[in-house]
Amino acid sequence: MNMRWALSLPMWTFIALVVLAMRAEAQGYGPAGPGSYAPETPGAMMASYGGPAPEMAGGGMPGPGMDAGMGMGMGPGMDMAGYDDGSGGGDDGGGYGFGHGGHLAGLLGLIGPYADGGCCAPRYFDLSVEAMWLQRDGERNVPLASEGIGGPIVLSTNQFRFSERPSFRFTAWLQFRSMGNLEFTYYGLFHHADQVQVTDPNNNLYSAFSNYGQLPPGGFLEDANAAYVRQELSSTFDNFEINYRRHWQGPNCRFQGSYILGVRYFKFDEDFDFISVSTVNAGQLRYHVDTDNSLVGPQTGGDLWVCIIPGLRLGAEGKFGVYGNHASQGTRLTATSLGTPFLESAGSNDVAFVSDAAVYLTYRLNYQLNLKLGCNMLYADGLALGGENFNPAPPNVVFPGSSRHATLNDNGSVFYTGASIGMEYNW
Repeated sequence: MNMRWALSLPMWTFIALVVLAMRAEAQGYGPAGPGSYAPETPGAMMASYGGPAPEMAGGGMPGPGMDAGMGMGMGPGMDMAGYDDGSGGGDDGGGYGFGHGGHLAGLLGLIGPYADGGCCAPRYFDLSVEAMWLQRDGERNVPLASEGIGGPIVLSTNQFRFSERPSFRFTAWLQFRSMGNLEFTYYGLFHHADQVQVTDPNNNLYSAFSNYGQLPPGGFLEDANAAYVRQELSSTFDNFEINYRRHWQGPNCRFQGSYILGVRYFKFDEDFDFISVSTVNAGQLRYHVDTDNSLVGPQTGGDLWVCIIPGLRLGAEGKFGVYGNHASQGTRLTATSLGTPFLESAGSNDVAFVSDAAVYLTYRLNYQLNLKLGCNMLYADGLALGGENFNPAPPNVVFPGSSRHATLNDNGSVFYTGASIGMEYNW
């Protein structure tokens, strides 16, 4: 089963429980609110909510339907305070919480979250550690090889397919003044790789270096009459953030959230290889491109959380920023007809954009631990990608008069999606 969808099963289970819980609350089984009966505080006298008992003529006892000790009327479906407990008859212990009012409410009481502090408990943690699974999209179309001279394209960079890869995310909060905290976040070490190979038993493959066998006519020694061509791509990224987060809380405690100001450093590297082997001509070539991107700059964003029931929260977070990107590419071409490898490089300083967003569900296990499920997205634009920096112009040492010169394309973009699961911890 796809890991992302497997991790989403618990989330859908939680959503189903939330719907049931909201229905139960609407029927009178929800958590106590203002004016509801609350358990008696140890050592304190139970309050009388029924008002002074009407006196009987001659100072006698209260009449039928009146509480002899408290002066309160009680009947079927009424609790000690005279409030309907929602059960439809008989006192079940007060009519508060999920442990009362029928089998459904009893079940929710058994599996319900730790509700200490209610919805007004501020959202805060000291450490958060999550396992993540991210999948990235492919690259733009750069044609590489054809079937026959000037024939249809059979190998191009848009054929790459990347599966979900695992890694982790670490976040630490440090309280800073009232309603604020400093935040450090790291996630990365994601390694996505793929390779695509095309073989031809008729040795009739031609590469983009010779304009698919047209210039020079018949192609070069290494890329003409090729038995197979192959492309390989490997990419990694690392994300570091330092933010100041300012919290706020709605007047009824149902909603709370925060906004952030901070700095992000985003490192993205990619390696691309194109290989052509001609068994007819006993020649081969390997074209390697290494691209590096170092982004740094300010960012802003925020989050919004809704308390579904005490201890169970649903939230969304988003961050974005415009960054300076120091990008570079290094190219190495080795071929049978070359005595030494052909090397070239180029660099630039340009503007890039990074944004990420996530939807979370947190379930409070106890005073110190929250279970955290998430769906995550990351988008980066203005990057130098390996496949998009493939230059099909042949080097001058191979084809005199070639117009080839070192270039850098830093207009690429990547998009990641995936799931996460982890724990938040409070000291």
